[in-house]
Amino acid sequence: LTISSVTKTSNGEWVLGLSSALRSDHLGAKDADGSIRFLPHAGNLSRNISVKSENKSGARGHALFTHRADVDIRYAAFVSLGRTTGIGQASRHPAYFRHLMGPISPQSNGRQFTFVGNAVTCSLDPMPYLWGIALEDSHHGLVKDNVLYNWMGAGMALVQGNETDDWIDRNFVVHVQGSGGRENVEGDQGAGIWARGPNSR
Repeated sequence: LTISSVTKTSNGEWVLGLSSALRSDHLGAKDADGSIRFLPHAGNLSRNISVKSENKSGARGHALFTHRADVDIRYAAFVSLGRTTGIGQASRHPAYFRHLMGPISPQSNGRQFTFVGNAVTCSLDPMPYLWGIALEDSHHGLVKDNVLYNWMGAGMALVQGNETDDWIDRNFVVHVQGSGGRENVEGDQGAGIWARGPNSR
């Protein structure tokens, strides 16, 4: 399919026009009154800047942001990265914020790090690798408007439980595989966003 038009409605939603009809119906869901209220969403996985592994089935790379790094990444694609398949392994997550304090003075938006509008995805099936975005002992960040597609355990994980004042806002997480267990404390149950602690928003 090709996008033929893009318009913004008065309530701030974007409407895409397609060059041809979809192959299958996507009817949405009705509310108790019988009105269609819930329409399917679409996530744009394409970006003009990509960080990716040369071979998604080989020795996969990962992006690590740590200590005093001044991280402000917007609208990039992180494709076929990460190689952690279990909690006991060395953490090599696709977009990994580990012990990130950020710059001594906060960024212009008042945050210690910014990760906005990115696509974090991999096409492996089945997906054996944990978490598209992982925040571990990293605080006061903005993680917003990202699209996470096809991960194991959780699309995003706040790992230690001490992560404080991270703003996790309007991220779109789709197709997460996992054990389905609600009491699981290892972050492998198939959650959209898994947090071990309550201190972020």
